[in-house]
Amino acid sequence: MTDFGTRLKIARKDKKMTQKQLAGLLGVEQSTISNYEKNFRFPVASALADLADQLEVSVDYLLGRSDFQESYSTPEASSEVSGSLLSETEKKDTELPSELASSLKALQVSFFEQLRQGLFQEATDLIITHMNPEINLITMNEHVFEPTLKIVGDHWETGELSVADEHMISSVIDKLMTRLEQADQNSKSPNKPYSAALMLPGAEEHEFPLKMTAEVLIQHGWTTYYFGKSVPVSSLEEFFMKKKVDLLVLSVSLKPHLNSCEALIRAVKALDTELHPKIMVGGSAIDDASVAFNQLGADYYFPSMHSLDTAMDDLEKSIME
Repeated sequence: MTDFGTRLKIARKDKKMTQKQLAGLLGVEQSTISNYEKNFRFPVASALADLADQLEVSVDYLLGRSDFQESYSTPEASSEVSGSLLSETEKKDTELPSELASSLKALQVSFFEQLRQGLFQEATDLIITHMNPEINLITMNEHVFEPTLKIVGDHWETGELSVADEHMISSVIDKLMTRLEQADQNSKSPNKPYSAALMLPGAEEHEFPLKMTAEVLIQHGWTTYYFGKSVPVSSLEEFFMKKKVDLLVLSVSLKPHLNSCEALIRAVKALDTELHPKIMVGGSAIDDASVAFNQLGADYYFPSMHSLDTAMDDLEKSIME
């Protein structure tokens, strides 16, 4: 099986495109494409999707998971939307007080700088000392962790951070999340009679949004079953037979995985009606409600963690109907 760099080069030449032309379309330097093709570097998820788009091949082909160069395609969207959008509240309700927002921005900048320098313990202590009743895990994620991970990805793409750096930083943030989750236990709601299974569809690998979704549900007193990576539908069916699951949560960060998500939702909904739960989707690959409902066939869609957090009462009422 050919490697990523070779497949990328083949796909580029099939499009009769030079490295410079491809780099121009992607807004990167020619050396970036050259490093990809030599396997000196590997693109971040968003850049990988852009490469597949420009070369009209599938991400699976570039990754060596398929020998076919077909591009991914998403189903036709209709103008009708059927499902429940767990939408944002009014903007004035979602905005933080200016002083707190400025404080979190400064925290994020300092946090990233310490991580960049390899001062992992200092970065951890910085977050712990800034936790207070005004800053819960969801707020910390939205204003510090997610922006930091995005900057880390950008720096890795430009060669300013290595793969090892990226993995270490991600590990620090993951451990911080676990620590803050444990510290947040006292603020969770009493246990409620609702449960959710959480999973990534297909080859999706971005677990961070899924973990944050699980945390929102836990804070509201739900029982959660965290699968993480995709499991076969037959295994899901067996699990649903053993456990009462009200909601299956799927997170999609890359558009090429939308088809896998759609196929999984169809398969789950084809199960015995007494078995399959309602299905909720989220993630950066889902642009709006029409994608969630018309294309994927989900029952619920949340555009952000804050929107889910503020709409939990409505979600619970809907499930009870």
